[in-house]
Amino acid sequence: MSTLKKIRKHPPAESPLGGFRLCGKAAASSDIMGRLKAIGSRLTAAPGLLPPSVLTGENGERKRDAVVSWRQWYKTSRWQKLRWSVLVRDQFRCQMKGCGKIETNTSLLVADHKRQHHGDPVLFWDINNLQCLCKACHDGAKQRAERQRAGRHR
Repeated sequence: MSTLKKIRKHPPAESPLGGFRLCGKAAASSDIMGRLKAIGSRLTAAPGLLPPSVLTGENGERKRDAVVSWRQWYKTSRWQKLRWSVLVRDQFRCQMKGCGKIETNTSLLVADHKRQHHGDPVLFWDINNLQCLCKACHDGAKQRAERQRAGRHR
């Protein structure tokens, strides 16, 4: 049977087991697990920035996704394949004028529509309407330009 022995050299704060070390094969795993369970979790969920009613519909789906049906297209395997084709075609390089950053982390790259599609499936799925942008350019300069254009047309 394994036992726990008090470590005299190291104070409890430096030892992951609170001043104890494990001896033997099983290393008193049931004793440790029992102590850990007794402590309980000290983590709680972080409060949301927006109330849930703003983000979710009655069945738990995001309202924006439910209202704008074409947003579901981004969740398809067809989109994932098209996105990958665009990233490879553009050699993982941001196409924004003046940037040209090569990004190896593909989660930081966006397959961006050059012309907004507004739900038009022809524009949405057209590979020639897509370009590779780094997330910083897409979320910054590109979005600002689109908002300015939208404001002028109103």
